[in-house]
Amino acid sequence: MVVVVGAPLVVVPEVLDHFLDLLDARELADSWTTKDGVEASKPEPDLVQAALEKAGTDEAVMIGDTPWDVEAARKAASRWFAC
Repeated sequence: MVVVVGAPLVVVPEVLDHFLDLLDARELADSWTTKDGVEASKPEPDLVQAALEKAGTDEAVMIGDTPWDVEAARKAASRWFAC
């Protein structure tokens, strides 16, 4: 699993560690991508496309909690689930 984070890299390790521990999902996260590694952040598809490249696939499901997540997934032609 590659985690897509719209935050800058400087805050990702702390935030990601918190939620991976909270969800007991640390063993599921192989990598992450942040807005620092792409030209445009959500709602543009750049973050989703970077995550797909890291995962080595063009098929994925994106789970998001904002309209920008849904839009980014849609633009990247990924299936999505909003919560």
